Amino acid sequence: MDVSRQQAASDDAEQLRAGKGARARTRRLMLETATRLMQSGVTPSVSEVAEAAEVSRATAYRYFPSQAALVQAVG
Repeated sequence: MDVSRQQAASDDAEQLRAGKGARARTRRLMLETATRLMQSGVTPSVSEVAEAAEVSRATAYRYFPSQAALVQAVG
């Protein structure tokens, strides 16, 4: 049975809100990495968080399209 893109996106969003799945783990990893960097006195760029979290820049920018979005999510 084929699952529509809309249903798949809805399922991903639900898992993300529930804190489950690969997307939620990646987002949590990035937030934890950004928090750690900020606690050391640095306001990291999305690219810096991606590098420290060992995820691709493209992946990082999918979650946080700007440094402001990242900082807001941490705060």
